[in-house]
Amino acid sequence: MDLGPRGLSPRQVRDIYAGGYRRWGEVVPGREEIADLPIVLVSRGDESGTRQIFQERVLKGWERAPSTSLDCRPPATTVDGVTRCELGSTRAVLDRVDEQPGAIGYSEVGLAKERGARLRTVPLDGGWPNEAQIDLGAGRYPYKDIEYAYTFGRAPAGSLAAGFLAYLDEATSQKTIRDKGHLPCLREPEQCR
Repeated sequence: MDLGPRGLSPRQVRDIYAGGYRRWGEVVPGREEIADLPIVLVSRGDESGTRQIFQERVLKGWERAPSTSLDCRPPATTVDGVTRCELGSTRAVLDRVDEQPGAIGYSEVGLAKERGARLRTVPLDGGWPNEAQIDLGAGRYPYKDIEYAYTFGRAPAGSLAAGFLAYLDEATSQKTIRDKGHLPCLREPEQCR
């Protein structure tokens, strides 16, 4: 489903996840091909880090629409609220969004990119989830976070942990991280230490 070059505003996303809209025509008027399509929110469970980042960075709070479906399918009859389900993995979310017309969900960018053109990435206020706009600092795309690796004290010289931490600083690891759809800590190298 194509929501246009600007995609959705963070306010629209917050309203969608609050259950403020039931059909896509209410969100993006004038798009006749999707006007009557019911909105289906495909979420992760509350233990998910993906969901926690989405709530913190985009929703600025909890998903307020209640979970109303186990199979992520809207009922055959008109209902008062939006259809929302919770699934146990990001891959399951992407599978359901791919299969269910009108479904929207959230994912880490690497897993979404694996789907290719079958799944559409939604820009937020025209910002895309790419290196130029994610930027670990004040980048334009809000759905982002930093993954940290920790050790208890300094890793002993010659240990597996010390070797792994040294590997993270090498060009090879930077390429591997990118190949897996993630961004290495290049913008703020101190974040890698």
